[in-house]
Amino acid sequence: MNDIRRRLRALSNTPSKDDDGYDAWLEQADLVEFLEKNAEEEKTVVYASVPGILIFSALVPQDDVDPPDVDDLLGWNGFPRSAYAAGESEFGSEMRVEPSLKGYSSRSLSKGEQLVFNRSLDEVPEYYDYMEILQKFSHVFGLHYMQERSAWCRLDGRGDIENVVEEVDFSSDGSGSRNDEGGGRAVLFDRSTLGEYAAMTGTVLVRMFNCDRGSTWGISEYERQERRSPESGIFYRCGVARDPDASYAKGVQVVSVAISSEEVVGRFRKRRGFDDELHYEKFIASLSLREYDKTAEISSEDRRLAPAFFRPEVLSRYKADPDKYHIGERLIRCRSSWTLEVYDINEAGQVYSFLKYLNRLPREEQMYWKVFNEKPKAPVSNRTIRTGFLGKPDSEYDPLQGIKNKLRYLRCSWWKMRSSSALDRIRYPIPKLKEDWKNEIKALDQLIVEGFDKKYLREKAESGGQSPEPNFGSLKLIQECLVGLGFEENDSHSIVAPFFELHDMRSKFSHREGEKAQKLETEALKNYGSYRAHYKDLAAKCDGSLEKLMEAFEDL
Repeated sequence: MNDIRRRLRALSNTPSKDDDGYDAWLEQADLVEFLEKNAEEEKTVVYASVPGILIFSALVPQDDVDPPDVDDLLGWNGFPRSAYAAGESEFGSEMRVEPSLKGYSSRSLSKGEQLVFNRSLDEVPEYYDYMEILQKFSHVFGLHYMQERSAWCRLDGRGDIENVVEEVDFSSDGSGSRNDEGGGRAVLFDRSTLGEYAAMTGTVLVRMFNCDRGSTWGISEYERQERRSPESGIFYRCGVARDPDASYAKGVQVVSVAISSEEVVGRFRKRRGFDDELHYEKFIASLSLREYDKTAEISSEDRRLAPAFFRPEVLSRYKADPDKYHIGERLIRCRSSWTLEVYDINEAGQVYSFLKYLNRLPREEQMYWKVFNEKPKAPVSNRTIRTGFLGKPDSEYDPLQGIKNKLRYLRCSWWKMRSSSALDRIRYPIPKLKEDWKNEIKALDQLIVEGFDKKYLREKAESGGQSPEPNFGSLKLIQECLVGLGFEENDSHSIVAPFFELHDMRSKFSHREGEKAQKLETEALKNYGSYRAHYKDLAAKCDGSLEKLMEAFEDL
């Protein structure tokens, strides 16, 4: 894209008269060369507006331009306006809705569809001069405009966001401002996706272009020519004047972008996973649940309930990208791509799943898991046996889920959700990974403690007859509110104590490997056996405190 951007910018630059290429520039040779080359590139310029140059496009029924009526096509006259416009009938007695290309003075183009539209909500600066793409195109391919990427995007087969249509802004000072007189804008379509749509609609791409160079104002004497290049589909009329030097070019390019119908069907099926090639990686797995240490290397094509065990670091990839991956207590899901229905963790801290579930993962994921595959150090958990190895709902209390359920639907003035994604970002830490434990402590503190509204709590404490000190934080203010509601000092402290413990741990962890942080790490392992077990216990205490706090503050 950067190369196309640079070349579009170069088209609007005026070379020195002493340059060897000046005459070719005046005769628009570089514009024609750009159109010819870009017609074969992965990113197709469907719209461009840079100083002196306008390119915009339509998909036109193939029958209307094969063979092309060049005189008719060169008669186009218009600008990429709204898709539909109200038109007055011949006798002025009624109004009707007309396709925008109908008024372009070209029979060939009248049945076409614009791909890009200039829109503007006058007198509203943030909606002045913006672009839209053909809605049918965006719906067929599941595209959504993402402002942070300046592109219309979708999810690919791996669950990653990919740009299909990109918007490029130019400016003479490099700022990207559209208000810069030297600026401009372009819209680039992925050629292969454009080819799919053209194949499904029986159309070809027609790019209209207009280019003025030099000061053409008031010039009537031009050396006029009409140039045709059937092999590249470019037909245009141009004029060159001298003293002052100036030129213009106006034309069309007919580009056959459609791919075969077989390829369209193949791509459609691939995007939906219908034709994914099955892959069966071999894993070290237990031959028996009772005698778990008896192992063999078994292909995942074997659908029996043979557990394969993995180092806990296998989960790091998924925890590192919470926007893409959802990690439940027993399930991992990649958005719009794949799901591992069952996984769990044994007493040795190993992650495990069964061959019948691993074989449903894409090849890339199976190979990733294999890197962490190792012999079992402990059997599968009792929970797995209790739920029948099938990922059935477990009646065992899940404190983290309890916190999420309470806060997801909590509507009150004393606690506010700081981020819409905060709930999905808290997860149990990976066993034995100290840094992940610390990160999850921080995330839980951010969710719960940072959500308390200090200003509101201070007002309620004061209205309840308390006199909180100016330096009191939200947790001390909660205690004051509870006392004001009639709770004993000890009871108010016990309710808030888990939140204090959580917040205190986060504060100590912020000091890199300090003595206090090291003591917390040692105590967690000594008292709970693992960081995960400690976290689960702390989450349970916080969940219980939330329950009591919601009851106490029900009318607050």
